[in-house]
Amino acid sequence: APVLVASAAEALRELRAQAADHPYRLVLTDVNMPELSGFDLVRRAHEDGSLRCGIIVMLTSSDRGEDVQACAELG
Repeated sequence: APVLVASAAEALRELRAQAADHPYRLVLTDVNMPELSGFDLVRRAHEDGSLRCGIIVMLTSSDRGEDVQACAELG
């Protein structure tokens, strides 16, 4: 079942809570969020090992070439 969270901090908590037993197969996030960007969310989740999902979809409403490069760097 889909889980909706209101912020990147809440997403990190949810990913951490589910990482060991039931990691998410899909994470859908936005690049442009207050406080932490979608890129920050993914970086932090990778760093602490809480992101063990199959697919990450990063949405953006901007047209910045560096976003494509950042996605490539994050895998």
